[in-house]
Order: sequence, then structure tokens, then C-alpha cells
Amino acid sequence: MAHTLSFPSNKEKFTILQFTDLHLMHQPSDELCLSLIGELLQREKPDFFVFTGDLTMHADAESLFLRLRDFLESFQIPYGFVFGNHDNESFLPKKGLAHIIMKSSLCLFEKGNLSEGVGNYHVDIVHQGKPIFRLILLDSHNDRIDLIDGQKQWSYDYLKPSQLDYVSSLLKKDNAKSLLFFHIPIPEFAEKIEFQGVQNEAVCSSKINSGLFDLLKTHKNALGVFCGHDHYNDYSFKKEGILLAYGRVSGYYDYQDIPFARGARKIELFDNGTIETSVILERKKS
Repeated sequence: MAHTLSFPSNKEKFTILQFTDLHLMHQPSDELCLSLIGELLQREKPDFFVFTGDLTMHADAESLFLRLRDFLESFQIPYGFVFGNHDNESFLPKKGLAHIIMKSSLCLFEKGNLSEGVGNYHVDIVHQGKPIFRLILLDSHNDRIDLIDGQKQWSYDYLKPSQLDYVSSLLKKDNAKSLLFFHIPIPEFAEKIEFQGVQNEAVCSSKINSGLFDLLKTHKNALGVFCGHDHYNDYSFKKEGILLAYGRVSGYYDYQDIPFARGARKIELFDNGTIETSVILERKKS
């Protein structure tokens, strides 16, 4: 079932916040992360927000998903999410984790009916009864081992043919402008020349190119791709007219000794079919 959200009454824009890589772990860093989410939701008052994967990184993700769901209830803002590679470390499979958070009427997550992945779904953004934008959310899976040049090589996973068929069907559906959200970046994220933001680590994509970008560039209504995964990158750039953008890490788990303020990405959708995006940061604690 596709969900539909509408532009706010008497407003020309619809605002989305992208949080990513919360890495809730039953540690003190969890409190900092939830505080940040609350601060930015209250400050920006978005119409929708999305988590682009790695909500947790713990075997007991079940209780973490319960806590996150209950915490988000008070804001009364619809939201969605996709799974990341670390969410798979839970004793409870992804379908079970999804079932927990889907009990919230505010959560628009759908498991989807594709055989590959948990959480391939879309949300239409409507203005005056017409779909202006379509948010396509996908499960980018975990990791894998492939035989490349005769040798076994570890790699992050990639989007599968059934998922690309799903994306293609949505792009052909009407003239709605499409934005894609998933966790692991596609290889094209490494092809930047001029960009906005910062890069502090390598692009950790799959060694195998799924062909998603080639698919998107054949459709004029594909506007952008938003990912997470690489915590210390937040840059964005356009390649052949399509925006490729990292979110800003929202969790406080550190795997490198790099001073890096936490935050989110703000995405503003306008009723003329254009978008603007920027990174927003936590307020410095006094």
C-alpha cells in the first residue's frame, strides 16, 4: 500500500529531514542521539523525516526499536526508514524489527512485496490532488562475498534486479519527481568533481555496480539519491543532472577520531517540482 502525504495548507514547500546512522547501542551515546533528533524536529518542524539505515548496532535491537518508536510518538510527525547493514546484527530478524516500529500510526514503513530486501516502498507527496514528488525507499542489504577476477572478495551489497524493476515502474508511472533513499551509497558517489560539504573517508560502496544510476539518468523525473553509511562524509553534488547526497551522521558512536558535529540533512520540496537541500547541525552545548 502506497502512502500519501500532502503539502501543508497555504505553503509552497514540503520539508524533509534525513537522519542517518543512529547506531543505538544501549550506551550513553544513545541519549545524545535522541536528544539531537528531538532538538532538530522541534527546531525545523518538518512535514516528514526519514532514517537512512543503521538505526541500531546491537544484538538486542528489539528493545532499541521499541524505545525509538515510543520516543518518536510525541512529535506527531510522519516518518519512514530503511535498514542499514548493522541493523542485521539483531537477534530479531529485520521483518520482526519492522513489525515493532510499524505499530506506530506515524511510521509509513512498508515491508514491500519484493523477494529481495525488507522495506522497498514509496511515499507520494501530493499538492492540490496531484503527486508532485515520490520518495522511493529501498533496502540496500548488508555485505557479501563475490568471485571477482577469479578471487573471492568481500564487499558491501548492492540493489538487486527486482528492486531496479520496482524503481523503473515507479519512474514510468507519472510525472512525479522521484527522490531515492537507501543506506549504502552507489559507486557513483566516488565520481565527484565539484561538490558541497566534506569528505573525511572513502566511499564504501559495493564493488559491483547495480546499474541504478544508469537507470535513473534515462528518466527526466529522477532528481536525487540520498544515502548514509559513511559517517564522516556529508557532501553532495550533481552528476548528469541527478543529485547524489550523503546525509549528516546523527549518531554519536565514533569509529574514527575525527571531530565531527552531528546533525541531519534538510530537503525542501517546492510545488514547482524543484528541491533545495542543506546540512543542519546540532547546537553547541554550553
